[in-house]
Amino acid sequence: MNKTNKILIGIALTQLIAIVGMTFIGDSSEAATYEPTSLIEWSADEVTSITIDDDESNSITLQKSGENWLVASSDDYPADTSRILKGAGVAQGSPVLDKLTSLKVDRPTIRQPENHAPLKVAADVFERRVTLENSKGTKAVYYVASGARPQTVHVRRDGEDNVFEISDLSTWDLSTSLSNWIDTAYQTVEKSDVVSVAAEFADGKSFRIVRRESEAPEKGNETNAEDTPETDPIEYKWWFTVPTSDEVVQTEVDSLLAKLTALRLKDVHGKSAPEGADAPDATWTLTMADGKKVVLTVGAKTSDSSDDRHAKSTASEFHAIIASWDASSLLEVDLEKLRVKPADSEPAPETPKKK
Repeated sequence: MNKTNKILIGIALTQLIAIVGMTFIGDSSEAATYEPTSLIEWSADEVTSITIDDDESNSITLQKSGENWLVASSDDYPADTSRILKGAGVAQGSPVLDKLTSLKVDRPTIRQPENHAPLKVAADVFERRVTLENSKGTKAVYYVASGARPQTVHVRRDGEDNVFEISDLSTWDLSTSLSNWIDTAYQTVEKSDVVSVAAEFADGKSFRIVRRESEAPEKGNETNAEDTPETDPIEYKWWFTVPTSDEVVQTEVDSLLAKLTALRLKDVHGKSAPEGADAPDATWTLTMADGKKVVLTVGAKTSDSSDDRHAKSTASEFHAIIASWDASSLLEVDLEKLRVKPADSEPAPETPKKK
């Protein structure tokens, strides 16, 4: 290799090194421009309202009320505040406001407006639009969509071109489903307090069952007085009073009570009654040991295309929507399945008279 060739090769290598350096190192002055900053300028405590819209025209609005939060879009139904703000209890995962206000961004991944729509962070094409509001009435809007890499999202502030990729947030954190923001327990009653269950149906059928004390189990042959319980545990059995006086199958009444004393809602209709609420398909009345009553009505379907039902409990000021599988168990009761066959049943004990 002659001297000229060596010089030419040296020049080429120098240029190659320079190109590689610019590609991987970049402009240091530009990198310095993008110091990590907070995506959201407010603290979690400053936010008083959150509205989340999705790409299927669903929307939910959470509104701060004192120390608690309400679902403003569902007639101010109580929200599970622990899912929104830290310090309000124990929630699964990080509360959404704490997560949002802790996010940091630096160098944008996209800067061209023409790429907003393909990434679904445009003003009219998005997976999630999050609108935050503070106590001064100032609003901040963000567009969020799933990122190209697993467990990442793209985020863009409204009015800005820069799009950032974030790994500490997902679109699941920004659900528009009501059940993600509330405690879905609707009618909650202590099962052991129920002494009577009555049901009336739109077709005219009805029944009533009552709980009565039965004989306590026989004791074992205790030899140590200290091991002998002071009182025997009370056992109860359930009996029909309407339309028969037969004994009730214990496992069946347990299943029925499990539903009636821990009924969950699927959605909230609101404080106003839906159409047809005054003519329910089923009315259930639970009587407690202290004489108090809880009444649950199960009404019409929510739509022709759904088997979910409207429901109203006197334990709540809200009319609810319950899932079809819960509704069916309260509308389709097989009395023969509840009734112990006479050959296997013992006579019903007399109700003790009050002293």
